[in-house]
Amino acid sequence: MAAYIRKGFALQVPISYSATTIGQIRPLEKNGSVGILNATDGTLSVHIGANWHNIGMLLIGYGLLFAVIVTITYQFKKILQSFKRDQPFQRSNVSRIKKIALILIGYSLVQWLFIIAVNQILISNFQFKHLDLTYDFNSTCLLVGVVLLVVEGIFKTGLSLEEDKQLTI
Repeated sequence: MAAYIRKGFALQVPISYSATTIGQIRPLEKNGSVGILNATDGTLSVHIGANWHNIGMLLIGYGLLFAVIVTITYQFKKILQSFKRDQPFQRSNVSRIKKIALILIGYSLVQWLFIIAVNQILISNFQFKHLDLTYDFNSTCLLVGVVLLVVEGIFKTGLSLEEDKQLTI
């Protein structure tokens, strides 16, 4: 985000698009702001008004992203603490791994829906000549989430083996 919050700010949206040599994207409305596309990193800069609705939406988006990062970090910290105590196979770790996996899977789906929504907003507000927006899906978070679900299954098995070991002693 750029400077003048009282008047407006530059919203920078990373977009993926087909190969093109376009520099500016014209708005559909005559009094709308011109979007500037940085072709090297795929960032579209659009100046928008600093009203409460726009600022609120940005704060909600960044707040949710921050909450996801803090939640994953906290769960991972608790898992590492149990490893430090030499007690990795606990029910709490199984649920923590599952939480992290579901958050990552959910994040990849929400991010994909966000890309679809942003592309629809851009298409409805700007005139894209010789430019096709693409709908990339972040498969990395989805794959890591699925792998963590497998790890959760391994921890469940380890937990049951640990409990059986405790019963035989």
